Amino acid sequence: MAGQTAGVYENGVFRKGNVRISDLTGRKMLPIGNSNFITVVENSVFIDKSMLVADVLDSGAVATLFCRPRRFGKSLNLSMLQSFLEIPSPNDPSAMDTTPLFQNLAVWDAEGGRYQEYFQAYPVVRISFNDAKQLAWDEASAPVFRI
Repeated sequence: MAGQTAGVYENGVFRKGNVRISDLTGRKMLPIGNSNFITVVENSVFIDKSMLVADVLDSGAVATLFCRPRRFGKSLNLSMLQSFLEIPSPNDPSAMDTTPLFQNLAVWDAEGGRYQEYFQAYPVVRISFNDAKQLAWDEASAPVFRI
């Protein structure tokens, strides 16, 4: 069509306008069943939803409730928020600097890089109920609050 510009594919990220799709491996694999941001971005196609970080930071809300149906990416988005905001633990050998994963995403460049000041700057507590499949609280609380 006349007037449309082609997208740009560079460093494993396809960009067209404000849309970014990351595929750092080039394998075009979908992250079915994977809700860990780091492994999804490193190994799969990732539709950039990183501006959620900016939305959460700009909201000024004390608490935020994410109500979406199953398979809408709630856990992946929360994992992305955690990866962006959390200070890597010096005592965790698996902790990593996620800078390379965010540098090609929209939030990194948004508003002149304003959100980079929040990058890996906070302790994060995340509680997941993904493994709580039991019917009674006493039975379900053990996997949720394991340390």
